[in-house]
Amino acid sequence: QIIYPAILEATIEEQVSNDNFWGIPFFSKGKTVKLETNKLKIDVKPLPNINKPTSFSGAVGDYKMSAKILENENYKVGEPIIFDVTISGVGNVNTINPPIFENTQNFRVYEPVEKVEVKKDENGLKGSKNFRIMIVPLVQGEQKVPNIKFSFFNFKTKKYVELAQKFDDINIQYNDKVETENIVEETKVDSKSRKSKIIKGDIRFIKTKTNLKLKNNLETIQFYKNISFWIIFFIPILFYVMINLVINFNKRKHKYNHKNKNINKQSSLFIKKLDKLQENIVKNRYKNRNRIGNTSYALNEIFEIFLEYLKNRFILDLNYHRNTISMFEIKKELAILKIDISIQNDIENFWNEIEYYKFTNYKIEKKEELLLIEKLKNLINKLIEIK
Repeated sequence: QIIYPAILEATIEEQVSNDNFWGIPFFSKGKTVKLETNKLKIDVKPLPNINKPTSFSGAVGDYKMSAKILENENYKVGEPIIFDVTISGVGNVNTINPPIFENTQNFRVYEPVEKVEVKKDENGLKGSKNFRIMIVPLVQGEQKVPNIKFSFFNFKTKKYVELAQKFDDINIQYNDKVETENIVEETKVDSKSRKSKIIKGDIRFIKTKTNLKLKNNLETIQFYKNISFWIIFFIPILFYVMINLVINFNKRKHKYNHKNKNINKQSSLFIKKLDKLQENIVKNRYKNRNRIGNTSYALNEIFEIFLEYLKNRFILDLNYHRNTISMFEIKKELAILKIDISIQNDIENFWNEIEYYKFTNYKIEKKEELLLIEKLKNLINKLIEIK
């Protein structure tokens, strides 16, 4: 990986006349100077697989975790229990995923509500991320509250750290306002056995033996032992299976062709957007463009087009704020889709280059914006070929 130079432009005072009687210059003018650091090459190593906790989801930094259950006098079946979990410390807290609950078989866990506070100083990023997580008990009786675990890779000690929070058991009361089917009521729980009974059910007895009697009652025919019965029975089934195989094959073929047409059409639309953006940059239409932090308007447009294309091309779930999206989440979804690792690396390299411009004080030039657009066009053309 390459760390591009940091550039500082400043105006210094330059004297243009001799000092007066008191030693103070009468006239001076400003001179612009440009300071630039060296370009650095760094070797980015992957995180080790040795001693990696099962609860690890990509967090790197130095964090601590606090967790508590918001007070509630009575816990009942079907009524929510709210956990307040805060992870804080040094690192990119935007990319922290929710902690993991253990032993949730008697509870239903819902997606958390997140709140992030981030600070940036000379030492890097630090802050906190708060999760409000709701779980709903499904079983009454004395229940073990699920433990919470969160792990991260500590960049100082070069080791994985797993944080855990345990809670006292709670008594879940019966709730006559909640109607559920097949609710299991714990009647006895100890270290050796667990007994339960079904409160409600909908399984009825089904007869498994059938005899067919002739009208004259002379004899009984067990038709399922007759080979003609099985021939007549299986012919319609085989015919039905074959028809469905043909129909499904034609559907898949049509879907494949339609998908390729859509991919080409969508890719063309995104390349047109990039062409339009390229034209605006060349004609200096963004000369007085607004900036968000260190990020130019054009760079934000490139990043938005990049994310939108990935979402449409691979049907990714990117319906969250772009500042909280992590490359870890995108690569995880691409891996599920079995996208080739070289393609994943190309996407990650482009992501890292955008991230560099966004989170450093480097002021991006017009030629660098145009170069990014060309790289994104080449990447889109390469992704079109993926089947």
